[in-house]
Amino acid sequence: MARHGWKQKSVGIARQSAFTTENTTDGSFSYMVCEASIPDETQAIFDVMASANATGTYYAPAVGARAGKFSLKFTNFGLKRSYDPEAQEPGITTGVLHGSALLVGLALGSASPTATSDAEFLQGYGMHRCNFTGSKGATFGNADVASVASALQIDVGAGNGADYQPGQLFYCGSSKTDVMPSISWIKTIATDTLTFADACANIPVVGDDTFGTVVAALTSAQPSPFTCRMTGSEATDKAAYIGCQIDSWKCTLKDSEVEQWEMEISFTGVKVYATGGGLQALTVLPQLPRPLIGQVGGRVCMGVDGGVMGAVTLGEVVIEGTNEVARVGSIGATNGTAERIVMNRSVKVTLKWPRSSTDTITNGETPWQSYIGAGTSVSLAMYSGVLPGTISAKFFPALHQSEAPKLIDEGGLKYDQIVLRPGQYSDDTGTTAPADTPVRMGWA
Repeated sequence: MARHGWKQKSVGIARQSAFTTENTTDGSFSYMVCEASIPDETQAIFDVMASANATGTYYAPAVGARAGKFSLKFTNFGLKRSYDPEAQEPGITTGVLHGSALLVGLALGSASPTATSDAEFLQGYGMHRCNFTGSKGATFGNADVASVASALQIDVGAGNGADYQPGQLFYCGSSKTDVMPSISWIKTIATDTLTFADACANIPVVGDDTFGTVVAALTSAQPSPFTCRMTGSEATDKAAYIGCQIDSWKCTLKDSEVEQWEMEISFTGVKVYATGGGLQALTVLPQLPRPLIGQVGGRVCMGVDGGVMGAVTLGEVVIEGTNEVARVGSIGATNGTAERIVMNRSVKVTLKWPRSSTDTITNGETPWQSYIGAGTSVSLAMYSGVLPGTISAKFFPALHQSEAPKLIDEGGLKYDQIVLRPGQYSDDTGTTAPADTPVRMGWA
């Protein structure tokens, strides 16, 4: 007899066709690199404490549906190892996106309803994609940078502006091996002229190739429910958690370390199996995460009230999100829950700002004290990675403070702890997501 252990396990996710319908198709699961907590299962007990007609005994209670929560922890992995942007495209080609990116898309809403099949979900149809494959007939834009006005504006080839979309992550380089690529977020498109939200650290060059990107954006879209399988090392150890949705998440970015994620996931049904267990091969073997340092593309940029963004010194940024959910009960539903509707999504960004002699003091107030008094908005962009498959980026086009700045001691220096939340933003061309979305996270 073999006991079921917890330390060694595999975790996989698969899209569900309906909230209460478990996905039982083995090939629909993406097994990923992550750590899972022991699921906290609850089951309703209905006990009337009725005597069983003998002293000290009672009639057995009735039991209801099982539900609960668990958490997943993972680092921000890149795209698949051996990713080739000249032959593959994220969000389009099967087997490019790691499961963690799919979860981020679900957490933010993104384009979740776009994925109408298990295969499309794994490809990344629930994200915002360039889809060069569809528009160009190729996975990348060969020498598509036609002219360069500045690090903030370029023209692509005549008639090719329609291949790009406002709000999308932009990435170009002299080739797929260029170690000084140009990366930013597209703000506006006028025919074939692309204007960026912040200046590329490396100015694009005429003749540069453009490469596909995929973006998870904060939207009002309802996430696809998913089944999460957890299997142990024994063939008799498999559990399926059904009707999974992401209730909250946290992303921690800290200098010299790798980006860390944690998600709390709820489920409304559980099935345990005596077959189908065993450790599973990773569906996508991802590129290793890169530490957040300038040597491998680490960069943080900030702008004030829509002004020009520039590089700033930040050692830690913590991003937290909460999905407010309303439960729709149903007597006829398998586990008594017909749906869980996301009513609102809230995001909080916390950063530590080092005070310095260059800070502008106005009327006896530090910059952040002045900003909160005036309702000033700030834009924030963060980048990491250099080569294709290693690049990730985050963009908050309009944040404002939700709490007064707090003076803290950080390693013997004065810092302001700043808490921000997204505000309304409408400066991109058009209103179709990812344009004008208040939170964006991309990979390339």
